[in-house]
Amino acid sequence: MTATTLAVAEAAVREAEAALAAARNLLADRTLTAPFDAIISKVAVCPGDVAAPGSALISLATLDRLQVRTRDVLENDVSYVSVGQAVTVKVDALPETAFAGRVAQIEPQGVLYRGDVAFPVVVELDAPSPALLWGMKAVVEILIFH
Repeated sequence: MTATTLAVAEAAVREAEAALAAARNLLADRTLTAPFDAIISKVAVCPGDVAAPGSALISLATLDRLQVRTRDVLENDVSYVSVGQAVTVKVDALPETAFAGRVAQIEPQGVLYRGDVAFPVVVELDAPSPALLWGMKAVVEILIFH
């Protein structure tokens, strides 16, 4: 092998290494990494779509920490509900089972609900069951004492 042939081969190797590094950088720029262990529950874009900056591309779900959001705690009752308060959650799909939970958040802004003002309340389940899935219809029971 001549010195010229060796130099050409070494230049080809450097060029291939540079192309590989550029491809790795391009892949890294186009890779989404979840900030926690989760599954993809919804994909809002298709291959070839152009996504607007700040738009949600996917929804992530984690089934080890489930929350229920209720929108019907009326303004006359919300002052008797507090963060940390125990609640019971029932789902139509599992009618014989009641799940314990706690009030995690009471939203400060009321919303119109059936002609009245209600405050959305987020409940976090204490011990979610593998039988519970995102999107199941739930009934939240919060005991309040006037």
